[in-house]
Order: sequence, then structure tokens, then C-alpha cells
Amino acid sequence: MMKRTTSLLLALAMLLLLAMTGCSTDTGNAVTEAALEAEDTAEALDDTSEDAELTAEAELTAESLLAAMQENIENVSSMTMDMSFTMDMTIEGEHVVTDMGYVYQVTNDPEAAYVSATVTYEADYEEESMATTTESYVVLEDGVYVTYAGVDGEWYKMEIELDADLMENYTILNMATDCTLAEETQMGNGPECFGLTCDIQGDDLKTLMDEMGLTSLTGEMDYSALTVEETILLDTETLLPVQATVDFGDSLTAAIVSSLDLTEEDDIDFSMEPCVITVNYTGFNNVDEIIVPDEVIESAVSYDELYEDYSSDYELTVGEDGAYILEDGYSSNTVSIAVPAGHAIDDSSSDSTWICFDADTGDDEYAYVFYSLYTDFTAEDMEYYYGDSFEDYADYYDDAVITELQTVTVGGQDVAYVAVLCSYDGDSQEMEFYAWTALSEDVFLLIGGVDYAFGRDIQTYSDIPALLETLLAAVQ
Repeated sequence: MMKRTTSLLLALAMLLLLAMTGCSTDTGNAVTEAALEAEDTAEALDDTSEDAELTAEAELTAESLLAAMQENIENVSSMTMDMSFTMDMTIEGEHVVTDMGYVYQVTNDPEAAYVSATVTYEADYEEESMATTTESYVVLEDGVYVTYAGVDGEWYKMEIELDADLMENYTILNMATDCTLAEETQMGNGPECFGLTCDIQGDDLKTLMDEMGLTSLTGEMDYSALTVEETILLDTETLLPVQATVDFGDSLTAAIVSSLDLTEEDDIDFSMEPCVITVNYTGFNNVDEIIVPDEVIESAVSYDELYEDYSSDYELTVGEDGAYILEDGYSSNTVSIAVPAGHAIDDSSSDSTWICFDADTGDDEYAYVFYSLYTDFTAEDMEYYYGDSFEDYADYYDDAVITELQTVTVGGQDVAYVAVLCSYDGDSQEMEFYAWTALSEDVFLLIGGVDYAFGRDIQTYSDIPALLETLLAAVQ
């Protein structure tokens, strides 16, 4: 289930691109402060007289060029661009390199967009790199934005909401502040260009990191003192953007180290360099129309319908022997699970893709476990998704006891698990765990559980290895 959901989200990655390559109509920064200069600058550039050239040179400032660029972009009918995002994360000498590449087209009338995205992931601990290529169309249908997302030959359709029109999104340009105009022009992907060096800082930097999904790494930190560098190249003839580059330098590394309270004494080798976004604006007024192919429209599955197909509307199937039949939701893989000793089925919290059982406890303790299946997964996949599930508990509970990944043998079967025990409200305890084991070469059974004890220590799930014997004994 997680594999297909992940692929679908990758297919919808174009929404991230819309935010990262875009220009909001909110112009409350250095661009709008120079808006009055833009018209004069453009007129000066169009005048070929010697006096006009001198005037143009005198009026060429970073602010006036940015203002002219924005005005020109607002008048184009279409554009094409490509974007790359590269991040090299190093932890204790192990490299994890993520590369995202996008090719993007957008038109103004009719409003539509197309993006092809390739995401490549390489890690020292993986024998092979992983790559996913997706396609997406965004079009207006009956006044509503609709996206068609395709991955591995399968297409999905869903309605989306956008804060601005497709042609109005250029945030990465609009975030520029404190810009400096280079003394000399330079060549940028062909045309001669003005070079601007700018800053992105404070709330704008946090917004950019939100759009990239990186704030989960830095936590609730203060961005006000952080600054990253942005370089913008503008065509000297058209005053339209040719390239924009955001280089995070060591700012992201410093932010994460700070949020994790790492010190030299911790002696942890960690960095996220290079971390660079590059957007190349490859053409303007060069796309006639973006049309969703008929075969895409005809084969696309509604995402809402897909979700409904695998929602909790299903009832669990009960076998003749009284066992419950658990399905993975996306294939024919099933497993029978009887009610574990000391538990009872919780119909309200179970469906065809997972089963929940409540433990028989006293009023001052409440515990439950659930079972779920994962197809096309490996032991490494399970460890990746669940191995560090409880690391952040140490940030919220002073007495959190985190059990690192352990492996026990139950009935001749290897079972990996992680767990955490902590106190809350002074005299109460909470315990959570995840455990998983291979049922076949690529099918894993996940067992998770939670135990709350009010006013005393945990009792029901206090011994995880013994509990796993009980829970796996229920698996038929």
C-alpha cells in the first residue's frame, strides 16, 4: 500500500514545482518598491540613441531590472522551463544523494500545465540507485483545476486547489531581497545576461523549505537569522529570466545541527552539501496549447474512487475457523489472524487492510494492537520506515526509554521491533512498539501496539518479546 501511495505522491510532485518556480501577485518586496522605475527602464532600453543608452545605464539597478522582469513575465502567454534540485546528505561518512529533475510547460489561455519529473535516489548502503519518472497534466475543467498524474503507465485523476493562477507562480524569483547587480554582463545558456546576486532570508526561507518538504528536518527553529544566496540571470534584450539558482551552502547543515542540539562533543559527522536548486527558463510564448491525451483521460482512475476502494468501508472477512482474513489492499496477498490471547476484535477500528484488537485490561490501563501487510517490501524498507519511529520522543519526554532495533526469534521466525516507554501527567505511562516479520520473500507482516497505564506502571505490554509470542501465535 505504501509503495503505490509513494509513487502517486511522486507523480504529483509538479505541485512542488509550481510553488518553487513561481511569482505570486503579492508584490510587497524589493520588486514592487521599484515598480515605478520599471517603465522608465524599459523605455530607456528601447531607445537606441546615445543619450538613451547613457540614461539606461544610469537607471539600470537590481531593483529596476527585477521590476521590469516581473512586468514582462506577466505579459507572456506561455513558458517552458526545467528545474533541478540536488541534495547530498552525509551522515557518519554515508552519502545519500537525491536528484530531482523537472521539465515544465505552462500556458495562460487556456490555463494548463505539463510536467515530466524524474527523481533519483542513491545511497551508499543501497546496491543500486532508485529512479522514478512521472508525468502530470494540470488543466481547468468546468472552472476546477484537475491534475492527471501518471506513473509506471498508470494514470490517476484528482481535483486540486491552487492559491494563484498557473502563470502567476514564480516564488523563487519573488523571494529575492538585497540584490546586487554585477558590474559586467555574462553569458547564460545562450543570451547575454545581467547577473543579480540576492538573498533569501527569514520567513521567505522558511516558506521555500516548507515547499521543499525540508522543515521536518529542522523542526521548530528560528529562521530569522538565516540567509541563503540566490543568483538570477536576466536576458539583456528581453529582461526575462534565463536562470535562477538557490545555493543553500552550509546554512541547511547549520540549521539541522542546531535543531538537533549537536555539539563537537557529540562527534557526529553530518552535512547537507551541496544543496542547490537551479531553474532554467528555456522559452517564452513558445507553447501553443497543452492537451491531455485521450488515452490518459480514458484510463485515468479517480483518486477519490481509489481511496474509497481501500478505505475502512470494507468489512473484515471471517473464515470458517473463526480467523479474520487480512488483505494488503493492492494484491491477492492475505493472512488469517485469530484473536490474540487476552484480546478482542475492535470492529470500529479495523478494515480490509489492517486489523485492530483491544487488550482485556482494567479501567486504569488501555492497550491495543494492530496487524497490517506490506507487499513488495524488503527488510531494509521496513527498517527505513519504522526503525527510527520513536527518536523524537526524547525531545518531548525527559524519561523516554527508547529500545533500538532488536531482533528476536519467535517460533523459528525472526521478528524485528522497536519500542518506547515514557511517562506523562506525572504518574502515568505510555508505551508504543512496531514489530515486523517476513511472511514470504516480499510480503511483511507489521504488528504495532500502544499501551496506556493511568496512575501506575505499564503491565499489559511490559514484556515485548513475550507479547510478540502471543501476537504471532494468532497468525494462521
